[in-house]
Amino acid sequence: GGSSRGVALLIHGFGGNAEHWRKNAPSLAAAGFEVYAIDLLGYGFSSKPDPRTTLPLTLDPSMPERFYNIHMWAEQQAAFLQEVCGVGPGKRHESALVITNSIGSSVGLQLAVEFPHLVKAAFLLDPSLRMLHVKNQAPWEKPFVPAVQWVLRETSLGDWFFGAVAKPQTVQTILRVIYPAKPE
Repeated sequence: GGSSRGVALLIHGFGGNAEHWRKNAPSLAAAGFEVYAIDLLGYGFSSKPDPRTTLPLTLDPSMPERFYNIHMWAEQQAAFLQEVCGVGPGKRHESALVITNSIGSSVGLQLAVEFPHLVKAAFLLDPSLRMLHVKNQAPWEKPFVPAVQWVLRETSLGDWFFGAVAKPQTVQTILRVIYPAKPE
């Protein structure tokens, strides 16, 4: 083969996994990129640490109660780029293209902010940036969000709630709100 055009890291979105990119990866590879798509921790075939019994890998200062968070996933991607893809100062590749979808866009942006030396460019496809707006909550709402999250995460009420809403029709309704365009 010819010389590589560099690394393209593909970051999936909400409810997705690395398979999300199965139709895009071959075209990028044919264009000369070394293509990588991995599952964010907690998604797809990755490990799924129980946030009730595992210490957070990385804290998000705006949402310290969240085990799975944008900062942690950005660190996961940075480690993957450096350790697996050979990206960084003095390595095979100076930086990488980061191509994202949905909530993966927040991860890609955080990766670029925290590790700018690793990211040549970030491409955001259908970004979901809602998690970036936590600071926009009204002051009176802020104490209630962690309280509700705790109740849902730590009590039998949470088990009941998720059992009641984790039905195909409910998930489909939520996904229609997040992704209003009908897929082909």
